[in-house]
Amino acid sequence: MQRDTEKKKERALQHYHSNQNAKAEQRLERVERDVEKKRERAFQHYRSEISRIEQIVAGARAEADEKRRNEGFKIKEIANKIRVTGKVPVKCFCF
Repeated sequence: MQRDTEKKKERALQHYHSNQNAKAEQRLERVERDVEKKRERAFQHYRSEISRIEQIVAGARAEADEKRRNEGFKIKEIANKIRVTGKVPVKCFCF
């Protein structure tokens, strides 16, 4: 009879131990899922920031190219006026 009670206690301890291990594993898996979700959200935020910055840079680059083209056009226009009239325009202080 004493052996039966010892076996019952041993089984109860094993059951308790396995339950606690299962709960700990579940907690660990939940924490790992949460960490993975946070990492994914952070990576998405990073990608959106990078794309936003790239859009800003592309816009600034296009604006600078347009400005450079306009300045070149103005210079050619002034040069043509000088060639045609033989006189330097009043606005041109470069000479």
